[in-house]
Amino acid sequence: MTKAWTGWQEGAQLAIINELMASGRADVLNRLKSPIKDTLRIEKKFGNAFEIPNHMNFFCMTNYKDALPIEEDDRRRLILFSAVKKRSADYYSTLFRNIADADKVAAVMDYLLKHKITFNPKAPAPFTDAKREMGERARSDVESYLQAMHDERQGPFA
Repeated sequence: MTKAWTGWQEGAQLAIINELMASGRADVLNRLKSPIKDTLRIEKKFGNAFEIPNHMNFFCMTNYKDALPIEEDDRRRLILFSAVKKRSADYYSTLFRNIADADKVAAVMDYLLKHKITFNPKAPAPFTDAKREMGERARSDVESYLQAMHDERQGPFA
């Protein structure tokens, strides 16, 4: 995501980011905004730049609850936190054995195809408690201090 060349986006429908951490890095935030629009600008090394229709979705994961600063009016990101704890080595052995089993993967695919989506994918992303918390945690010390003053009606916010 942080490199200048975007040729990898051509023809992509799903981009998976295994460890998202952009706190305090405006360049990363802007790179995340860029592919979330109707067209993608493709720039390949030693090639001409061109635009194509965008059919790409992002699935990003992180271990940090302050990974992204979130604006109050953010409409692009659905933020969810998982309470799942690390499991035993046996659990992961079984999990990866099941992933390698075509019949079991097909059963999961069948379930997902039949699962009813309960929110409008064309509407702004829901504002979840996790999204609110991430926005709060990603604030700078100065922003947090000013927000606390505002909330408590202190100083110039009285």
